[in-house]
Amino acid sequence: MNRNQPALRINPRGLTLKAMHCTAYGSPDVLKLREVEKPKPLKSELLIKIAATAVTSGDCEMRTCNMRPTMYLPFRLFIEIIKPRKPILGMYFSGTIEAVGKDVKTYVVGDEVFGTTGFTMGTNAEYVCIPASRSFIKKPKSLSHCEAAAAAPLGAWNAVHFIRLAKILAGEKILVFGAGGAIGTFFIGLAKLAGATVTAIDSKDKLPMLTQIGADFVIDYEQQDFTKSDQKYDVIFDVVGKSPYKKSLGCLNLKGRYILANVGFTPMIRGGVDI
Repeated sequence: MNRNQPALRINPRGLTLKAMHCTAYGSPDVLKLREVEKPKPLKSELLIKIAATAVTSGDCEMRTCNMRPTMYLPFRLFIEIIKPRKPILGMYFSGTIEAVGKDVKTYVVGDEVFGTTGFTMGTNAEYVCIPASRSFIKKPKSLSHCEAAAAAPLGAWNAVHFIRLAKILAGEKILVFGAGGAIGTFFIGLAKLAGATVTAIDSKDKLPMLTQIGADFVIDYEQQDFTKSDQKYDVIFDVVGKSPYKKSLGCLNLKGRYILANVGFTPMIRGGVDI
């Protein structure tokens, strides 16, 4: 954000809000804090006052359009060629319901909720309107807004999806490649709850944390190639899409599952999401 930007004018009637606009594709300098009209919920929507939001690697990819070649053109056509069609980025939030549409029956004003707006985005702002059917739930009192917005929607929900794909059984051996991010850390916890033995791979600085959250074994990917070991696994979960495809398959037990969270074009052709 430009530090020399003038202060925002605050509408005395409270009809405006502050939002971070992505004015073009590029570095963080393209983000500008602006005053926009406060949204009003439709009959099936909620108006949420955002207490916390998250900036993920996905948001950065959308701002810069720096993504794998196979996704570049379709994504650019989807979000617009010159600049983002939806200038207020952000998919994850935690906040308090301030108003509800007349058809909303499951939530009331004052409920604290957290979740995702998906590709409709818009959470890098003070308020957002979302359909009551969108992916969000009431926030447990044990979680702060920051914990709920920054970690749970992206990490936990995705981890649950991949845990279900993996169909982990007690006693199985699991390898998590790129384990130190939001999805990988939640995946480790869920795999341990299922009774699995977990090996986590990431950079050296993340290994103590991975051990602390429950990984039975940790590997520094810069020092050790897991494919050169004699160890076999029932599930290999690659969070970052950088494990060697053929060599990884060779590290699986009979009926082992190789699961990719970040799928490139070649694995899509091979059908390598759930093998």
